[in-house]
Amino acid sequence: MSRTLYLHIGSHKTGTTSIQNVLMANKDVLAAKGFGYVAGRNDLNVGGVLGRALIGDAEEGEAGKSLAKRRAQIVGDILAHDEQNVIASSEGFSYLFDPKSAQLYHDALKPYFETIKVICYLRRQDQFAVSHHQEGANPQRKPAIWLHGFSPTALPGISPLQFRYLDYATRIGMWADAFGDDAMILRIYDRSTLKDGDSVADFLDILGMQAADFTIKKELNVSMGFIQAKIGHILNEVIEQQEAKASVLAQLHSDDKLLPRRDDAIQFIERYLDGNRQLNARFKISERPDLFSDDFSAYPEEGNELWKEKSFNAAIRACAEVIQALSSDPGLLSAEDYLVAAEAVAASHPETARKLLDMAQKLRPQSESVRARPNAASKPKKRRGERRTGEDGDATSSGRSRRHKRNRKATADAPTPETDGAEA
Repeated sequence: MSRTLYLHIGSHKTGTTSIQNVLMANKDVLAAKGFGYVAGRNDLNVGGVLGRALIGDAEEGEAGKSLAKRRAQIVGDILAHDEQNVIASSEGFSYLFDPKSAQLYHDALKPYFETIKVICYLRRQDQFAVSHHQEGANPQRKPAIWLHGFSPTALPGISPLQFRYLDYATRIGMWADAFGDDAMILRIYDRSTLKDGDSVADFLDILGMQAADFTIKKELNVSMGFIQAKIGHILNEVIEQQEAKASVLAQLHSDDKLLPRRDDAIQFIERYLDGNRQLNARFKISERPDLFSDDFSAYPEEGNELWKEKSFNAAIRACAEVIQALSSDPGLLSAEDYLVAAEAVAASHPETARKLLDMAQKLRPQSESVRARPNAASKPKKRRGERRTGEDGDATSSGRSRRHKRNRKATADAPTPETDGAEA
C-alpha cells in the first residue's frame, strides 16, 4: 500500500488554526476517506509550541538535544497512524531555520511514506508582520514577542530572528532542498487566490476533498483594536503576571485597527523583494513576478499610530479601573499587613522582615510611619545577658557595653586641650 504524508508547516497568520480545528472536528469524515489526522497532545500543533530556546536554533549543543527530543515525539506521533494518508500540521515547523532540521525530518519520515508533500501558505511580509505583531500584544503570545519585540507601533522593529522567518526564499528553500522541489505545495494567503476565498476550503482542495463534506464552524476572528494593541505591547514589556495584563485588556474596547503608513509598509517589504522573486522563479507559485500583490491601498496614507485624546483617556480609565478593582480586593494585603508581618518575623528572619518592609514602603512610599519602622522591625531585640554582633562584626556583651559607657564618662571629665593650654 502506497502511503502519503501531508506535512503542513504553516505559516503563522494564514488560517492554520482554522484548518486544524476543522481537521480535528472531522476525524470521522477523514477516516472514511482514508485519512488520519495527527493531533497535538496538548495543542492543535503536533509537537506543541516551540519554546524560546528552540526558535531559530541550530541542531547542535543543548538546543540540538532538545530539538532532537521534540522531533522524536513528532515522528512517533505520526508513525502511530497506519492510515494510507496521514496529515500532520504545526506552525512550529516555520520556526526551524537550520537546514539540518528539515533534512532530519525527511530522513526520519521518508522510510515510512512513499510520498511526502510539504504544504505551506505564505503571506506578504508586511501583512504578516502587522498581524503577527498585533497578536504579540496579547498576554500569552510569547513567540510573536520573541520575533518582533514590544514596540507599540503597527509595524514592529526589525530583528535578526524576524528576518530569518520572513526570508521565504531561504526558509522554504531548505524544506525543498530536503524533500525535493516536487514535494512542495506552496500557496499565497490571499482571498483572491484561495479556493472560495477561504484557507480551509483551499487546504481540503489540496487533499482532493470538498468543503461541503465537512462540518465547518465559522470562527469569529476578533482582532485587537488600536488601544488594546498599544497598551498590550507596553504591558507585556513591563508586567510579568498574565492575569494582571488580561484584566487591563478586558476593560478596553476594540476600536479602529492599528495600521502603519502606506509608505512604511512598502518600505518594510522592500528588503524581501529579491528573495520573493527567487522563490517564485524556483516554484512558479504566482503569475506576479514579485510573488505577492502590489496593492497597498488597505493602509492609510498617514497611518493612525498616534494617540488621540479620546483613545488615550479610555486607556487611562481602563488602567484606573483595574487598579481600583485590585485595591478593593479583600484578599489584597495592605501596607499595615506587611508591617505587622515584618515585626512578627524580625527576630527570627531579619532578611524576610526587610523584604516585607520594602513591600510596605512600595505601597505607602510617602508614609512617615512606614519609613520609621525599618530599623525597629528588622533588628532583633537584645535580651538580658545575650551576646550580639556589633556593626564592626565583633561579638559584644552587656558587660562590655557598660564599660564602654564608663569610658565615655571618663573621657568627658578629662581636661581638653583648650583647658590645659595645649595647642590644638
